[in-house]
Amino acid sequence: MSKSSLKIKLSKYLQSSRLSEIYSSEFLDQLLPYTEFRTYKKSEKILVEGSSASEIFLLAKGKVIVYSKNEAIITLSRKGDIFGEMGMVSQIPVPITVVVESASCEVCCIDSSVILDLSCDENSNLGFHINRLIASGLADKLRQTISKARKSEAINRKLEQSRDSLEEALIQSKAARESLKASEERFKALYHDAADAMFIHDFQGHIIDANDEASRRLGYSEEDLQQMTLFEICVEEHWDTVTDLLERCTKDNRAIVEIEHVSKTGAIIPVEINSRRIELKDEPTIFSVARDISKRRHVEAELQKTNQHLIQQSNIAKESMLQAEMANATKTQF
Repeated sequence: MSKSSLKIKLSKYLQSSRLSEIYSSEFLDQLLPYTEFRTYKKSEKILVEGSSASEIFLLAKGKVIVYSKNEAIITLSRKGDIFGEMGMVSQIPVPITVVVESASCEVCCIDSSVILDLSCDENSNLGFHINRLIASGLADKLRQTISKARKSEAINRKLEQSRDSLEEALIQSKAARESLKASEERFKALYHDAADAMFIHDFQGHIIDANDEASRRLGYSEEDLQQMTLFEICVEEHWDTVTDLLERCTKDNRAIVEIEHVSKTGAIIPVEINSRRIELKDEPTIFSVARDISKRRHVEAELQKTNQHLIQQSNIAKESMLQAEMANATKTQF
């Protein structure tokens, strides 16, 4: 592109940008000799933080992101947006990095040394307008910064509310865990201090856990019982009953049967098994309570003996009465 064509393009840009809403055509024509037109590609850096401030830039086309210490602080996309003025005004290295966000970007570059000379000339009308231009750019950034700060403040409020909600949820969760722990401890105390033998087992009869009474009664350690099945602690004559118990728990979720346990020493212990299906760590299992019914069986046996004795005595009494009646009948005949 020839210098004349570039100058025409640059002039058209300045006249069509939002600068024309603020400044006269005469001012924009005065600015033209100090302005250069450049094109950048996506992700290309127009300014780099820490470099010297030699130019200020007016956005002609595209979008750029302004970074400070690797944090995106402002997005510029309006024709006429200004950047790079802070380093020039403060006479410090460039405090920002500007990266092209769009596919391409066109900017007008103005030599900052010329701007400084003009802005210091009290008699220069151009210098006045340049200062006004820079002030306008700073005001725009200030407005964006304030807007971003307000958004950040709103986000912080939401984060604060979320933090309070999270803290409340954590408190409730802690209370729930403590309540659950207390319940588990109460269950363990009842479980191991119970007078009945208790077993937790699967639907095939494999013992998962047993309480202290089960270990004491059968003579096996808890570890030994956890390697055994219900069939191994039951007399063989009742294996079918154990199978029936497991099937009924699968179908009906509970079952009650009477069987005989056999201890490690071979002692036979009649028990009533009350079983029901439970969930253990989200897995279906069976909780069985084995009540020793030896005394009940003994009482039942004694009652049966007593009943048999009473029946025998009743039969003897009936026979004696019959014999007495027969004797009385014989005497009457004579």
